[in-house]
Amino acid sequence: MNRFVLFSVLLLSSSCELPSIIQADQYVEPTPIEISSNVPDYKNVWDRIKDANSSNQEDLDEKTLEYVNAYLSNPEQLNKLLEKGRYFIYFVLEELERYRLPPELALLPYIESNYDPFSISASGAMGIWQFMPATARIYGLKDTWWYEQRHDPLVSSKAAVRYLAYLHNRFNKEITYTLAAYNGGPTLLEKRIKINKKAGKPTGYKNLKLPKQTQEYVPKFKAILAIVLNAEKYGINLPDFPNKQVLGNIELDGQVEILAFSEFAGLQPEFVYKLNAGYTKWASPPELKLLLTFRLN
Repeated sequence: MNRFVLFSVLLLSSSCELPSIIQADQYVEPTPIEISSNVPDYKNVWDRIKDANSSNQEDLDEKTLEYVNAYLSNPEQLNKLLEKGRYFIYFVLEELERYRLPPELALLPYIESNYDPFSISASGAMGIWQFMPATARIYGLKDTWWYEQRHDPLVSSKAAVRYLAYLHNRFNKEITYTLAAYNGGPTLLEKRIKINKKAGKPTGYKNLKLPKQTQEYVPKFKAILAIVLNAEKYGINLPDFPNKQVLGNIELDGQVEILAFSEFAGLQPEFVYKLNAGYTKWASPPELKLLLTFRLN
């Protein structure tokens, strides 16, 4: 029997109160929907985020403004950061739409990993979404000798959006709690909210006793979002990321080495490997039908 490897082809073209919390044992995972073809024709992904974002940008707090100014102090570095999302952000936006989630969450990998599929934290989190091993297992991400799916930008994005959908619904679609729960964990966040409620204290995000990293997580996210939403005001030229499908599929017979395929396709091996960071041995697994991504010239 022939074995096939599935290839994905990159087509070139140019403080709020929480009313209540859904208990974990009462939660039902949301069902993805088919994306309607009757949607606005956005020129680029940034317009798509601007038009449908759910965040209130009228009153940026001091910490958020501090991060905004840090980004703006080095426009060249900011542009390099934004450019790292070029090959993945549209795919993430499509997944977010399938789960009816705010499109600005497509900016989250900039905070997590700089949109770097190879990223590994000191605590062992991996990939553009910085999945920890336990959460990765819950969401079906595999780790074999050949293939670490936390590093795979497309497979891990599907899992991350499912996890975000869980958090967003569990915390009543309040995005600051969704972000805090993604960084610090939903159990910790829920515990802190309950402690404040019991003590008669406000349960807004800023009023909760959370780890320093989690406290700064939301302002970091709001800062990058503020820059995207107000790029013209800040004098920032956002990279041209068209809002259209850039992936297609073909099937090839047998196991494929990334170096050999790069030579065949006339692409730099490092670039092909970046798009296929899940293949830890620079080759697709010999026995499974899996995804390999590359770009056509």
